[in-house]
Amino acid sequence: MRKFLMGLMVITFCVISNAYGETLEGYFNSGVKYFKSGQYKEAIENFSKVIEIDPNRSSAYFNRAVAYYKSKSNPQLQIADFTKAIELDKYDHEKARAYDNRAISYYDMKEYQKALEDVTKAEKLGMRPDVKFHQKLDKALSGKNQTIFLQTFN
Repeated sequence: MRKFLMGLMVITFCVISNAYGETLEGYFNSGVKYFKSGQYKEAIENFSKVIEIDPNRSSAYFNRAVAYYKSKSNPQLQIADFTKAIELDKYDHEKARAYDNRAISYYDMKEYQKALEDVTKAEKLGMRPDVKFHQKLDKALSGKNQTIFLQTFN
């Protein structure tokens, strides 16, 4: 009887694990597919389901933030998701991408100093400078902030 119960527990665990993995990956892959076809609302829904299943999946937060951006949704949602991705990411190059993208969201919200801070963090983590974005940010910054910008990137 003990072997039977142990076997039943192993089978149940395997079934649950397999269903979890398929569901998680299925939602993630659907989110990517919807995103690539320009169906951002559906992409957001699928990435949200991934986050419900695995709230520590940084790539789901990052991708949902980009889908919010592409759908021209509330920039606050973009920033919240990029921030969560930064918190969860283990690798500098992934954090750099999230900082760089969050800088764009801050720029769109006219929070230029925060955009500057994020661009600086991204570049310190290895992100290559985007000259056009630097120029846009440079024009948006004024007085003292502009001087800080020029000193940071020279």
